[in-house]
Amino acid sequence: MSNLHNKKATPSLFESLKDNKQDFEFYPTTDEILNCIIEDMNNTKKSSKYHNVYFRNINTVLDIGAGDGRVLDAIGNVFGLKKRGIEKSSILKEKWDKSILPIGSDFNEVTLIDKKSDIIFCNPPYKEYVNWTCRILEEGNFEFLYLVIPKRWSDNERIKEVIENRKFDYQVIGEFDFLEADRKARAYIEVIRFDKTHYTKEAFSYFYNKQFKTELDDKRKDNIDDEVEEKKEDTIDFIKNEVVTGSDFVQRLVKLHENELSKLVNGMATLASVDDIVMNMLNISKNEILEKMKININSLKYEYWKLLFDRLDKITNRLTSKSRDELMKQMNSTMLVDFTVGNVYDVVIWIIKNANDFIDEQIKDVYLSLFSEKNITNYKSNKNAFSKWRYEKDFNTLYGLRAVLDYRVVLGGYWSRAIKCPDDWGSQFTNNLHDNAHTKINDIITIAHNLDFKVKGTSYDLGNWESGQKKYLYFETSNKEFKKGTKTNLGIIEDIYYHKEDNYYQYYINKQWYHEDFVKPVGSIFAEVKAYKNGNIHFKFNQKFIKALNIKAAALLGWVKNKDEFEAETGIKISDEEAEKYLNKNKILDFKNSVALLTA
Repeated sequence: MSNLHNKKATPSLFESLKDNKQDFEFYPTTDEILNCIIEDMNNTKKSSKYHNVYFRNINTVLDIGAGDGRVLDAIGNVFGLKKRGIEKSSILKEKWDKSILPIGSDFNEVTLIDKKSDIIFCNPPYKEYVNWTCRILEEGNFEFLYLVIPKRWSDNERIKEVIENRKFDYQVIGEFDFLEADRKARAYIEVIRFDKTHYTKEAFSYFYNKQFKTELDDKRKDNIDDEVEEKKEDTIDFIKNEVVTGSDFVQRLVKLHENELSKLVNGMATLASVDDIVMNMLNISKNEILEKMKININSLKYEYWKLLFDRLDKITNRLTSKSRDELMKQMNSTMLVDFTVGNVYDVVIWIIKNANDFIDEQIKDVYLSLFSEKNITNYKSNKNAFSKWRYEKDFNTLYGLRAVLDYRVVLGGYWSRAIKCPDDWGSQFTNNLHDNAHTKINDIITIAHNLDFKVKGTSYDLGNWESGQKKYLYFETSNKEFKKGTKTNLGIIEDIYYHKEDNYYQYYINKQWYHEDFVKPVGSIFAEVKAYKNGNIHFKFNQKFIKALNIKAAALLGWVKNKDEFEAETGIKISDEEAEKYLNKNKILDFKNSVALLTA
């Protein structure tokens, strides 16, 4: 099997790792080993022993010590699995595909019992392979585990003891060396697959029984996760009000999390040491107490990640509803991740990688969603083509449609009603406007924001909507420097009065005084919007915005390559500055600026 991944570890990469003190024995897994594992997974998947029991629910793969991500790319892509990684080197993590979710940095700081992954892979540092192997076998929460470890592992008593205690099945599926690997070494290894059986002890139960020398019932454990959901929001207010000394927001949160976690763990250890006779006298079940501890630990982790995500609103606010839902769905997986400083920054990097791609895709999606026969003018090269395009959702793919969007746009028939009628009921309407209409309008505002057109507020800020009534969305402007004679949306300013105590202005226009909120400079209207009971919505957009959107979308959709092509196809003249800004692919979010959100 070829083309498993596109990674190649070069001597310069290994030198960079050494120079930056990030060489943690990175010996990239060879394609021979990967082919062996993939072949075994295919055979195991077809096996009657496993097919109906496990593989129908195999969805995730975790690589512990993931290096440059090649194993996750290979296994994840072949079997369509969600990819998760633990890796300490920031240099190697930069090479990860955006689809890989970081769930840990330093293996020694990561807990495994709460990170359910259907398949775990690990090619550990050989100097530490015994400790890594034992810990993964003790704490790993998996259906299948693939380890790449020295052949002498089978003589190690610690490893054999863990296998026996947790009651795993295992099989050596291949023997290999690293003599011709990207990083050569005289290492002779075996690839072993470990399988759960009916008798395998659950990771949570095994871990706590071993740590606290008390028996925890596996069957009772299965109900604990349901109780975690009920606990999640209970202490958010407490965390928000706590003050912790730290150099930035992240460190303050992590320090507070460590303090709270320490209290829980110490309490657990204390209770575990109490004699069973005393516990029985008090009619207290030690199992129940330990189980409640787990609920609190998982809830605590959730609460801190939620607070962090709330801080990322300057990223998520740049996403349309569809993109935001998709990213949040993926972000929710990070609730598994231990809340450490290193992990926080890894997750932020991952969010930025994904958000930038979402931003490009959503511009294309929203742009094409505004197309209709009356809203566009075809490019000159396909002026007479595709009269039936409007019946096909994927205009660009099927018909090759290329067109310019007009500044006047009518969306029709998307909702049975855009404006609420007396006989309508339920929660589909907000301020008399259908929620789908709100979503569409606010998605367009998001796109404008990403193109550097700053729009004030959203559709929810415009009061009640009535059929055919004009509503105006304005650009963010400052009217503090208005002078007499300034032209505004209401006319020419004749006089100005400043209310010092309340810090606002009034303007005298056409023989009437107006509060500053109602007075806008000429050209400050982003869009005029009218919604109707028949489901139609009429837009009249700012022409500079529509021009920018046409340029940017044409570039992202691959319709034009440069300024000359755009002008020839559309007849619209654009400046060199506009071409530079909208025809080039620029990252809207970058790590340096986004991390600033976390250090305030």
